[in-house]
Amino acid sequence: MGKLSKLQTLTDFSLGTQNGSSIKELGELKCLEGKFRIWMLQNVDDAQDALGANLEGMMDLKRLDLRWSDEAYVYIDEHVIHQLKSHVNVCCLVTVGYGGSRFPSFLINSCLVDLKLSGCHCSSLPPLDDGDSWKVYRRIRHLSYARTRSKDLNKLVGFEEVQNLCTILLISRFFVANMSDEEIGDFLRRYQRLPVLSLLHGGKVPSSIGNLKQLWYLNLSGSLE
Repeated sequence: MGKLSKLQTLTDFSLGTQNGSSIKELGELKCLEGKFRIWMLQNVDDAQDALGANLEGMMDLKRLDLRWSDEAYVYIDEHVIHQLKSHVNVCCLVTVGYGGSRFPSFLINSCLVDLKLSGCHCSSLPPLDDGDSWKVYRRIRHLSYARTRSKDLNKLVGFEEVQNLCTILLISRFFVANMSDEEIGDFLRRYQRLPVLSLLHGGKVPSSIGNLKQLWYLNLSGSLE
């Protein structure tokens, strides 16, 4: 793979259980552009191998997906993700199944407009380096935080920043996944000024949805009528 230094399109790269170190081969693919997904990152045993991927050198990438498939908390994941810093030109970042307890601050960059975090153990949104969190999150138009465990989404550290952005209509999409009807009702009462909402659950449409006076787009995928 490392010999394909002129390769521009590679949509998916999966790491097997016996070849997690092969992630280093990506370091030569500096011409990749568009979107790129890395699967099975739980198979990386040495964070230095992840550093060799040199994602920061891929200047033409616009969407980057980092995916783990092991739902257990794994401390090594924190070391691995810190070596997977992307170039600032990436405008869409997807992180799935990350087992670390915190996100690195570099996940939020000046070009990011779409941030999707799913199946992650973190109890806080990615931290911000400049201390001006509302300005940074103001740039993000699509924020997805899929709740896949029993943790209360409303207690997510940093969520107040998102609430403020919803109030001034700066976030255009928010997904609520796998929440109970009671939790969804409580969520909607707290964020009554959401402009766009997707409810990805199998329950009935909560009556409290009528309180969203500024709602202009509603997606009820998976909901029962």
